[in-house]
Amino acid sequence: MNGMGVELLVYIYLAVCLAMIFFNIATIIISKRREKANEKRRALYTSIIRQDLISIREGKQADRRHYRYMKRNMRLQENLLVFVQVMLKLQPDFSAEMPAYLDQLSGAMDPLIAHYKKHNDPIRYAFFLYTLRVFQQMSGVTPPQVESILLDALREPNTYCRENALQAIYKSGETGLVIRALEVIDSAQINHNKKLLTDGLLSFTGNKDELMDGLWNVFESFGTEMQVVILDYIRFCAPSHSDRMLAILKDEKRSPELRFSCIRYFGKYPNKEAYPILIEMAQNTANHRWEYQAIACSSLAGYPGNETVETLKRALHVSNWYVRYNASESLTKLGASYVDLIDVFDGNDRYAREILQFQLDMKYNQQKEAVAR
Repeated sequence: MNGMGVELLVYIYLAVCLAMIFFNIATIIISKRREKANEKRRALYTSIIRQDLISIREGKQADRRHYRYMKRNMRLQENLLVFVQVMLKLQPDFSAEMPAYLDQLSGAMDPLIAHYKKHNDPIRYAFFLYTLRVFQQMSGVTPPQVESILLDALREPNTYCRENALQAIYKSGETGLVIRALEVIDSAQINHNKKLLTDGLLSFTGNKDELMDGLWNVFESFGTEMQVVILDYIRFCAPSHSDRMLAILKDEKRSPELRFSCIRYFGKYPNKEAYPILIEMAQNTANHRWEYQAIACSSLAGYPGNETVETLKRALHVSNWYVRYNASESLTKLGASYVDLIDVFDGNDRYAREILQFQLDMKYNQQKEAVAR
């Protein structure tokens, strides 16, 4: 490459550097101007909303001019964001007035739904659904038109839209609305993550016993995947559903996924009627799928006794790694002593010895760390 070529490369490099510098400067200037505009908007919204809330506290109506102003301006996402921020800031001081204020503003939602939905921007629409969730928490009620919006949003292809709609539904505390939402997802075969659904149900703010009873009443109308979600939710919530869980566990015609969930349930909530079934599965006398044996070995950690220890020791010699691992883990959780396990350590099965020693060493290190703290 000659000298002219090198100089040209240097000039190009300098031009790129200058362009990046100018771009960064422009970005900083725009960000500062936007922040100043947001500060002004925030101050204006705070003044308007506080004035309306004080009027409501005094038994008056909010200013209709303010209502029209908000209805017009919340069509911009930036304005809607500032509105949410101001509402969250004022909520602790005006919690009693918020429901009435939001009820008066509810008429502004209908045009906003169409506005945010027609742009075909899932992120903007997801944010709008998030605002519904925030307002719903503040008001404590879910107007019928909002219920319709949330249920329709469950059919959106975007996961964020569906999840924000579901979060608003869970926060409503209304059992019937939650069940209808699950029915929509199940009937439309919407591919929504099962763990998200279970975690969402756990965040339900209403009467959990009422929700569980309602879910049991319609349990058989759901598909297998949604039934698994329901069983997992119940497993994390209530020890008082053992009869129904036991019936599913015993029913060999049921989907394995449902029975796996029941096995885990009885691992968390020990049950004397379920114990022989767990022992049989851990021994795999019926030659079931290996998952039955692995999950049963894990669940037996809640059932101390000689029969449990002997069953788990035999499971240490199974060729499947997950079965051996779960069996060794349960033995350490049960506090099996070296004397109880001496036949394993003196035996010829190297894999059984190693995985058991690994679990014992891990337990020892955890106890050592706990003492050190």
